Amino acid sequence: MRDKRSGRVILLAHCLLNQNTVVPGLVKHSYSSLVPELIDLLVEMNIGVEVLPCPEFEMFGLHREPMSKDEYEERGLRKICREIASEIKVKVDKFRAAGVNVYGVIGVSGSPSCGVFKTNLKVNREKVEVSGMGIFMEELSSMLDVPFMEWKYKDPEDSLAKIKETLSALPSKER
Repeated sequence: MRDKRSGRVILLAHCLLNQNTVVPGLVKHSYSSLVPELIDLLVEMNIGVEVLPCPEFEMFGLHREPMSKDEYEERGLRKICREIASEIKVKVDKFRAAGVNVYGVIGVSGSPSCGVFKTNLKVNREKVEVSGMGIFMEELSSMLDVPFMEWKYKDPEDSLAKIKETLSALPSKER
């Protein structure tokens, strides 16, 4: 391609660009629509965004109860996550075939679907944050060889710093 495209893209968890799909009651006031500082960083770094579908929303809609990873697992979310991940893999392959560099995936800390380093499980009837990936990120990571990063709503400054560091450290052919 010989136009003004950056030739760079990142895969972004859906709720980072659309808080309207988050389980009711979990949206933080400062992020009523999207996460602006993350978008600002991607604009600054000249990286396009491919929005990942939200598997929880796809399967259960907006009016759903908050569930843990194991509760979603019991209700069959892995199947839809695997299907969506397969579609994303095809899209990534098309980007790469067209010369677009795929920088990675940004998930959401603590999410039962999109957690990268932290997810949550039900332990003694309580949701507990644990180390590990959410269901969707597990499926994506089994199909994609890209860096996985994580947004922490509880610590946006640290999230921005780590994401910027990861993206800045990629070899030039991937940046």
